[in-house]
Amino acid sequence: MRNFWNGRLLLVLAGIAVLALGIGCGRADKSATSAASSPLPVQVGVLRLASSAPLFIGLEKGFFAEEGLAVEPVWFDAAQPVAVATAADEVQVGASGLTAGLYNLAAGGKVPVLVADKGRETAAHSGSVLVVTRAQYDSGVRTVADLVGKRIGNTQAGSSYQYMLGAILEQAGLSVNAVSYANLGKVGAIVAALRSGQIDGAILNEPHASRLLADGTVCAIATIGELLPCQVSAIFYAPSFAADSERGTAFMRGYIRACRYYCDVVFAQTPEARDADPRYRELIDIIARYTSTPPEEIGRMLPYIDRDGALDEASIAAQIDWYRAHGYIREALAPADILRTDIRLRAAEELGVMP
Repeated sequence: MRNFWNGRLLLVLAGIAVLALGIGCGRADKSATSAASSPLPVQVGVLRLASSAPLFIGLEKGFFAEEGLAVEPVWFDAAQPVAVATAADEVQVGASGLTAGLYNLAAGGKVPVLVADKGRETAAHSGSVLVVTRAQYDSGVRTVADLVGKRIGNTQAGSSYQYMLGAILEQAGLSVNAVSYANLGKVGAIVAALRSGQIDGAILNEPHASRLLADGTVCAIATIGELLPCQVSAIFYAPSFAADSERGTAFMRGYIRACRYYCDVVFAQTPEARDADPRYRELIDIIARYTSTPPEEIGRMLPYIDRDGALDEASIAAQIDWYRAHGYIREALAPADILRTDIRLRAAEELGVMP
């Protein structure tokens, strides 16, 4: 009998040991799974502009988080520093205007590759406005031809603003040097110079355009979309991030989802249906918060972004030609040297939204 109970006791103790071991293994497996699913960090260089709406939406709606990414915005005041930081791998993703500086980095082998749309000008949807001060407008400056001899605000030589204005001047039969450029370094300085009258005009993005038009500081000559439909800004990857297929594709999946959400809410509905859609109010509040702009100013002119994030490749080729012809790009650069549309297409295919 004693042997019987001793045997039963051994079986119980063995069972407890196995159970304890199983619990321990279960905890180890859970920790390993948690570690394996830790979000991958991605820093994005970005300006506080309405054209960054899909990035803001992706953060707030969890699209990037659902792709296993911890996306962190890194704020800049002008486009060129974003390009430099991205080329140097200081941030993994750049989100800003297309500048001569960015193209020069690409031509020099420090390739921040263009992956997706972040904002384009179209006749129907324009997010940038050519403006002049109220004093200039009242004195008779009403058209592009009237800008001759005026002092126009710019961030720096070779900026996207300079390309747009230069191309518009040439379309009007004028020289790119028909105006003088005040290179003020950042958008905020341009806004301040318009308010103080130190410059006569500028090209303003949203939300700055609506804000200064509303308070009477400036008057509109025309939207850029009316005068020069073009690709204005883009999502571009640092060299190492472009080579990181897992993170690069995951980021683009989240970005495409955000672009689709933005376009479906803003552009796919009638104005009446859109204004009644609670998603639209939420979207406006998100953009307002990230751009530090009153919500009522955001909805006046939301920029157009392709629903699937596709770039206007013909416009990019035209920009490269223009910058090269005017001496802003020092070396030859083919669009194929800077475009990486395969990353966006791979992400779209994985999402099942191939065009």
